[in-house]
Amino acid sequence: MKDDCWPLLRGLFPKWEPTMEESALFRKAFSSRSSELLRIAIEDYRTFYKYREPNLGEIVKRYSDLVRERGKASSVKDDPDDFDREELAVFEASNRRISHEIELLSDDVVGQILAEIRKMPALAMFVSRLSDDRERWTPFQRGLVWAKASEMNLLAGASSSTQPQSPSQDQG
Repeated sequence: MKDDCWPLLRGLFPKWEPTMEESALFRKAFSSRSSELLRIAIEDYRTFYKYREPNLGEIVKRYSDLVRERGKASSVKDDPDDFDREELAVFEASNRRISHEIELLSDDVVGQILAEIRKMPALAMFVSRLSDDRERWTPFQRGLVWAKASEMNLLAGASSSTQPQSPSQDQG
């Protein structure tokens, strides 16, 4: 359990004397949860249920309800049409720029980029499915290749001033 929630729980249920095992169960159940929502869930439980001891299942259920409510509230916008259009326009412009920059890369350079991505176990599965036709790549796949190309300074717009100096350059 989040340590800042333990005093709240103990304060709201002063007659509760949890065993070590019960305390450990509460701490384990609450360890990965948001402190803010967990505090609200505990307070709500105490407000609506006047039991002498807290009920772990009911508090977790209330916490889940709060997470769900917060998710719905964050997806509701003041003017969803305006926001969605603006967000979509930025997304499409970014996709066009990334697609254009990837089109400018030679097949050899794309091969180098894919070889580097394949060295990264968490990302290898995304490039193993890439077709030879770059137009058929998903926006995610293009973005992944573009990001690696950018990291490797292989994009057409990459500035030579931002690239690390070659050790063979004359320093005199």
